[in-house]
Amino acid sequence: MVETGASETKRPFCMERRVRDWPDTWIAVDSDADRRGFEAELAREVAPDHPLHAVPVTLIGRAQDGDDFLFEDADGRCFEVHLTFAAPRQRPPWPSAAAFPSFAAWRKATSNAS
Repeated sequence: MVETGASETKRPFCMERRVRDWPDTWIAVDSDADRRGFEAELAREVAPDHPLHAVPVTLIGRAQDGDDFLFEDADGRCFEVHLTFAAPRQRPPWPSAAAFPSFAAWRKATSNAS
């Protein structure tokens, strides 16, 4: 835990990835090598006018059945991104990305979509 104030405690943004309640078709990404590789792919794909361009994010999970990945920023916002693994730069809206205010909000939306 990181102390952020006299009575407030804030957990570093990726500390909880192993204890999260993932949907059946999603898994946590625990390998640092995998995480770095997919984070580099995201950085390679997003053009300067993409909403995620230059946004520091950490990969926390991925779908087991496709190219969808869940990234989280330092504020706890989550971004479900469909990486294309295509040419170095894509044109928005590619890679497609959906933003959620938290993991819980993403999880709820994922549950409702099933």
